[in-house]
Amino acid sequence: VEHIGMAGLGETLPELPNAHSGILTTMQLAFWMGFTSIYLLGTEFTDNGYAWAPGPSRGYRSKQGNRAVKVFGMVRPQIEAAGRSVVDCTPEGRLTQEGVLDYLPLKDALK
Repeated sequence: VEHIGMAGLGETLPELPNAHSGILTTMQLAFWMGFTSIYLLGTEFTDNGYAWAPGPSRGYRSKQGNRAVKVFGMVRPQIEAAGRSVVDCTPEGRLTQEGVLDYLPLKDALK
């Protein structure tokens, strides 16, 4: 299923929308299993480099990154309306740079 939405926030687990994102799939399963907060790390969705090594090109497809950023923006209100949360602990990640998710440094999340 490629439709956009957020499953796993209720009692039953319907077919999971995925938007081609393993992160989204994993989040839905975690919420359904009872987790209330998700902390993302390494989800930079950038075309070049990585959060830990910003220089090297990795040939990441812009279309996939753009889709992921859009989807996270769409599901965040659903997550928060269900009393759950998702924050990004990825330095310089697009989700926080574009205002889709709040940023929380990993050291603060681990306190």
